Amino acid sequence: MRLTIIAFSIVILLFNCSQKPTKKRFKAHYTHLAPVVDGDAKDSIWHAIPYWNTEQYTWINNVNSEPPAADFSWKYKLAWDENKFYVLAEIRDDVISDVHPDPKNLYYQDDCFEVLFDEDNSGGDHEVSYQAFVYHISILHDVLDIDTEGNRVLLNDHVEIRMDTLNGTSIWEAAFDIYDEGYISTDKSNPVKLHKGKVMGWGMAYCDNDGEENRDHFIGSHFIPGKDKNVTWRSADAFAEVKLVE
Repeated sequence: MRLTIIAFSIVILLFNCSQKPTKKRFKAHYTHLAPVVDGDAKDSIWHAIPYWNTEQYTWINNVNSEPPAADFSWKYKLAWDENKFYVLAEIRDDVISDVHPDPKNLYYQDDCFEVLFDEDNSGGDHEVSYQAFVYHISILHDVLDIDTEGNRVLLNDHVEIRMDTLNGTSIWEAAFDIYDEGYISTDKSNPVKLHKGKVMGWGMAYCDNDGEENRDHFIGSHFIPGKDKNVTWRSADAFAEVKLVE
């Protein structure tokens, strides 16, 4: 009897160890009419989606205090069609800062909007591969990631982006091409076609800098377990998910 209990316990332990942690899953809603990327929320799809995503988690805190709502808060909606993935984000940030003029140098220390994609939701390391993309979007609309040689590269042609700011609130509107792991930067790689029911690795983040040399906070869309939460730039295992729905 004792051996049976021990054997059963081992089976349960092995089963639990083999299970992947449940990831936060977002929804992106289908649009028949592509939104105009002009930095406002007037398009029909943004009005049709009845809710905003508002959760935020502090992944890095360099000032030993959580950002008050007046310093940083956000809400956002997600949409898609066969050709593009769309994001509308309304971000409250009382100080917008870009103190590093070279878009490839210390871009993550400036105010920076990040959107993460793992096209086949397979996870894994992507530090020097296109297994996943982490688009770092500056307030000047430069779009940066790391290539297969470990170089920082501009991928402005992957994203149509517009940011408009009024009284400390910025409207970010973006249309992303989605590429799979076979993307070749020196070739004319084609984006994948999207379809209902597709689940991708996904996430969103924001680097908040209030005018200093280094960012104050790094804020993300979902909870990341463990002490080291600055991991999405190198591992898609830390992404959440998004499902494409009607």
